[in-house]
Amino acid sequence: MRTVAALACSSLAFLAAPAGAAVGHLRVLVVPLKWGPPLPPEQELRQAVDDADEFFARASFGRASITGTIAPPVTGFVVPPRCFAGANEDTGLGAVALAARAAAARSGYDLGAYDRFVYVFPDRVCGSSGLGSGRDVLLAGGIGALVHELGHTFRLPHAGGAACAACTIREYGDPESVMGQGGSDFKAWEKAQLGWLGAARRVSATGSYAVDPVDRASTRAQALILRTAAGTLWLEHRTEPFPRVSIRVVKRPRGGGAVRSIYLAGGRSTASVGGLVRVRRVAGGLSLTRLERR
Repeated sequence: MRTVAALACSSLAFLAAPAGAAVGHLRVLVVPLKWGPPLPPEQELRQAVDDADEFFARASFGRASITGTIAPPVTGFVVPPRCFAGANEDTGLGAVALAARAAAARSGYDLGAYDRFVYVFPDRVCGSSGLGSGRDVLLAGGIGALVHELGHTFRLPHAGGAACAACTIREYGDPESVMGQGGSDFKAWEKAQLGWLGAARRVSATGSYAVDPVDRASTRAQALILRTAAGTLWLEHRTEPFPRVSIRVVKRPRGGGAVRSIYLAGGRSTASVGGLVRVRRVAGGLSLTRLERR
């Protein structure tokens, strides 16, 4: 008996890469800036860039890669008193970034040769230990959040979590995404924003659907999209680090702000959101039961 059958009312949405998609080769200049406390050694910075390259190559199914140049430390750097004045998603981190980039240029680096700039500080800068905006990444006291902050430079928001679709959002509440509490991958909605997802299937009714894992390269559907009164649900499953199915709602938070994906439920074989949907992994895809009254 076939366990997976696409319903006639469903549609397959092939996702074009957004304007800010992370596709292709990314050239990164890492600029250590020192004023007193010790900085991470060059070997640690190099390893962080190599790890980020491995992460992007795996998560993007080979669509994105990173190479990094590690500049010599800039000693005696003075943080501008205006800190992040002029910062926004287009221009980057403002006054701090401009000063750091000018220091790199004085050291002989051609700024036009790089797609992203990573400024590594020994301690918090103007109250911040990690930021990403425009083409700029700031990391203070360590470089472990490099992939997370690079995600922000591609306009990815934090991966939140909530107990229900209308509940208060926990800013870093997603246990799987690197943009939340996780560290092993991006989720389906994020991969769609980055231009990495093969396709997503729009569905409207109870049934079983062919859906490939979101962590395996595919040109077929890697997520289901279900519109509900509580928002648009994204349903996905993955194989690593162990099999798991997840439900997220994609919407604009109450009170405004950018559209974001919010983790609602997950489990090894099943996940459910009361009054909306129940999802179960089956051979070759996902079986969903729509609970919402229409």
